[in-house]
Amino acid sequence: MLRPFTSKDLNRVVEACADARTRHWLVSLPHPYERSHAAEFVESGRERAALSLALVWCVADPQDHRCLGSVSLEGYAGYSGRGEVGYWAHPDARGRGLLTEAVRSLAKHAEETRLTTSLQIRCAAGNRASRHVAEAAGFCQAGVLPAVEPLGDGSWDDMVLYTRGHG
Repeated sequence: MLRPFTSKDLNRVVEACADARTRHWLVSLPHPYERSHAAEFVESGRERAALSLALVWCVADPQDHRCLGSVSLEGYAGYSGRGEVGYWAHPDARGRGLLTEAVRSLAKHAEETRLTTSLQIRCAAGNRASRHVAEAAGFCQAGVLPAVEPLGDGSWDDMVLYTRGHG
């Protein structure tokens, strides 16, 4: 299920964002990632949503409401109406198709409400899990930018652009 993040999610956000695999692909995360960073993430998501600048949803277990990941939509308020989808999974939620379903739901919402003219996802070429989510959620590869994505080990990877238009 998709829902807003709450203060009850902070420990799970810290676990996900301090995880070595997450840190490898998302190098912009603070290091070390602490509870105060998670609180800033949750509050920032609330503020951006209130200003109609972003949708930031917690991907939660429908039975116990435990945070399993995040899915967001940003950029749609700009001149082009083009939105960018972002996501991450808690380590114990990976490989279960949860983020694929969350991205599908987010895309459907954006399309049905005409929130965007098109959607895009950017991910490192080597991030097979993230690329699988994009492809399984119905996004098509539109191009590759060579050696522009920094990785946690100090190297650089190609960035793959996926799109889903509905203009």
